Amino acid sequence: MSQAVSITLDFAVPRELEANTNYHWGQRHAKVEAVQEATLARIRQILPRPAQFNVPVVVTYELHYCGSRPDPDNFIYRMKCVLDCFVHEGILKDDGPDYIDSFRPVYVRVPTPCRDLVKTVVTLEAQT
Repeated sequence: MSQAVSITLDFAVPRELEANTNYHWGQRHAKVEAVQEATLARIRQILPRPAQFNVPVVVTYELHYCGSRPDPDNFIYRMKCVLDCFVHEGILKDDGPDYIDSFRPVYVRVPTPCRDLVKTVVTLEAQT
């Protein structure tokens, strides 16, 4: 049986955090702080005593989106600030290749008028 940790964010991480955007660093920084604040609150709510992974993990980012689907490389890049929160909380020692085996983006399209269904599910699963 594998060890896994999962959180659900009730929003999609903003496209402004992708690598190839032209937003001013101040605008990007404000969005990063907002995303990290919400992510840390969710981690602390769901995982009051986080267990640390001692083996590499597969990180699955499941985006429930409406509109156009983001490119996988851009989506993974914009999720960096979320992954940093797992390191900050001690669930992961680091987000380098010794601790992250791979990233897996999963896309679920929701109907355009139902923007309240947009969410992001982040799962860390230990590789055994």
